[in-house]
Amino acid sequence: MGKKSGNKETCTDHKKITLDLITSSSINSYNFSQVVKNEIIETNNSNSNDNFQIFDDSVAYITDIHLLHRFEVNNCKIFPEYIEELDRITDKIAKESVQVNLIAGDVSSNYDYYKLFFDNLTSKTNNTFFVTLGNHELWSFKNEKLSEIIDIYEEYLSSKGVFLVHNNLYYFTDDGIYELPFSMLSEISDEELERLTNNAFLVIFGGIGFAGCNEEFNAKQGIYRNVIDRKEEKIQTNIFYELYMKVCRVLKDKNVIVLTHMPARDWDREYYYKDKSAGFIFVNGHNHKNYYYDDSVLRIYSDNQIGYYRKNVSLKYLSIKRNYSSLSKYEDGIFEITKNEYCKFNRGLNIDVELNRNYQAIYMIKRENYYMFIMKSLNGSLNVLNGGQLKSAGKHSLRYFYNNILLYVAAINDFLDNYSLFQKKISEEVKSIGGSGAIHGCMVDIDFYNHLFINPFDASITAYYATSETDKYVYKNFASLLYKERPALYDKYKCLAEENDEKALVLYNHNDLISEERVLNADTKMYSFSIRMKNFQYTIEKNIIRRWIDEYIGKSPYEIATLLLQEVNKQCNKEKTYTQSYEYQKIMNKIRKSTKK
Repeated sequence: MGKKSGNKETCTDHKKITLDLITSSSINSYNFSQVVKNEIIETNNSNSNDNFQIFDDSVAYITDIHLLHRFEVNNCKIFPEYIEELDRITDKIAKESVQVNLIAGDVSSNYDYYKLFFDNLTSKTNNTFFVTLGNHELWSFKNEKLSEIIDIYEEYLSSKGVFLVHNNLYYFTDDGIYELPFSMLSEISDEELERLTNNAFLVIFGGIGFAGCNEEFNAKQGIYRNVIDRKEEKIQTNIFYELYMKVCRVLKDKNVIVLTHMPARDWDREYYYKDKSAGFIFVNGHNHKNYYYDDSVLRIYSDNQIGYYRKNVSLKYLSIKRNYSSLSKYEDGIFEITKNEYCKFNRGLNIDVELNRNYQAIYMIKRENYYMFIMKSLNGSLNVLNGGQLKSAGKHSLRYFYNNILLYVAAINDFLDNYSLFQKKISEEVKSIGGSGAIHGCMVDIDFYNHLFINPFDASITAYYATSETDKYVYKNFASLLYKERPALYDKYKCLAEENDEKALVLYNHNDLISEERVLNADTKMYSFSIRMKNFQYTIEKNIIRRWIDEYIGKSPYEIATLLLQEVNKQCNKEKTYTQSYEYQKIMNKIRKSTKK
């Protein structure tokens, strides 16, 4: 079994750091022309996350701090100035750090300053740091072999409560952090690795990576000094690549961060992210070519390489969504599971569930990675589990649900297809002016109080301010809501409305008349819509069926919409039906056209 890594000891006494005299000759910096060119020609990338907001499950990252260059560009001339600058850097990183932080190599080519950096940093924060070595970290050693250098760093970093990532793997569970060292990871079977990491909600794997696949910038250019040559570089690259392929095979459905110093092109001889490791997060440095890309499938965060010439140091952040299935080990079928297994499954998907009921049994129905949970009550009746709530399963058997689950999913998927695209388009437009853009049910959030309700039946957009479900104030349009409630966002809206007028974007219309009038609306109908839509979204986004309506199977999106509207109207004691098929088709055409733009 993997080695459990406990929390660092709490630092109750920030001891003063004692320093041995380090001569100025030991801090001479060295530049590689290959990476200097990358710093001069910064990559223009429209997906920059400079304004990313820190939130739960975020991870901070930085790479290529290059302490000796920091001293140089900040005009440090004497030893006390070096230490003052080092203190300033570590103070900034400590203050910006979160629970999990990544440093992807090239902190310093001088081992003494490397130790001073982590002595200083760990005296200021108890947050956790995962660190790879860079090629510069190898430069301070003349006679030691690569493996001996790795051991030196591992022993030192471990003494500081810092986790060295080098051809090993750390996995996070609700019980703690566990390590699979190289000796175990290289020998362990795929089946055993899958078993050990079954409940992991985050995995960090990585190392230097090495540049065996880079024919232009490698050991021949002296990037490791005399520690390894080109032949050994290729051997080390292959060792890392084989470990990476095992991680791809076994952990492709997990939250995996691949933390390396070298970019994947340098060590992956096939280099195709999406097919092997869709959803993995790649964090690297080395080439000083800052680059960021994240479309939720391909996720590359190599955009915080400090490099040679930048004066200031700051962390950046990426999001980790806890979204793993603790029941993935089960084959398709019907199984009796425990309450604890059910709650842990939901927790893995970031769903809070309290199940305080007496029951006979809980059953899981699993088919092609879709899940449905049925509780058998004390009286023998079956109910669909909707989180901690129960929904009647009628007189159906467990086998009935298993046989029909894919038909039900297909109907829901078809119903949500165009609506979801329409809703996501609106969300992106809200984000473009600085709003939240979060989607839940039928709602798109502007902020905590201001929202947009996207009607799934007539494609209308209701802009409103709310402090509760009944205390809602509806505005004439989106622009009016911004003008009154969020004037700063309104200014951005005006600019974008003019720029995008010809594109006829959903929310942008510079002809919208501004009205400060708002109407109190205590009706909860829109929330009834939203709750039902949210359950559908669970089916599509998290593969869970939390609500079952027999009549939906085999129905068209229009027919499902009609049934859903009838259900909501009945609940709200408003017996209205939406039966104008021609009108509905026009609305669906409107949605389809808008999503093609």
